[in-house]
Amino acid sequence: AEVVRLLRSHGARGSGKSLSDTVCVRKWRGSGFCGAIEGIDGTRFLLRVTEVKGCSDAGCEADAECSQGQPVGSGSLGRQIWVRNSCLTATYPGSGR
Repeated sequence: AEVVRLLRSHGARGSGKSLSDTVCVRKWRGSGFCGAIEGIDGTRFLLRVTEVKGCSDAGCEADAECSQGQPVGSGSLGRQIWVRNSCLTATYPGSGR
């Protein structure tokens, strides 16, 4: 526990993800999105949507954990959305895109 406190006091995160990393959110029904991490709160990450992947014009089906229960489509670019660590599939450290 002491080592964990020390690491966290120096900025370590249990998820291995940091501010400005670009992550992709797991796909559901062939849809998903990527975003830059702008905030971290325990196991939740505040993402600014930077890319919508595989979504139709109607958007992705809403997912309570992976899109705040809101559909994600082309109109979501730039929107901030909280997601859980379990939703993330990949990390591109420091890419900030």
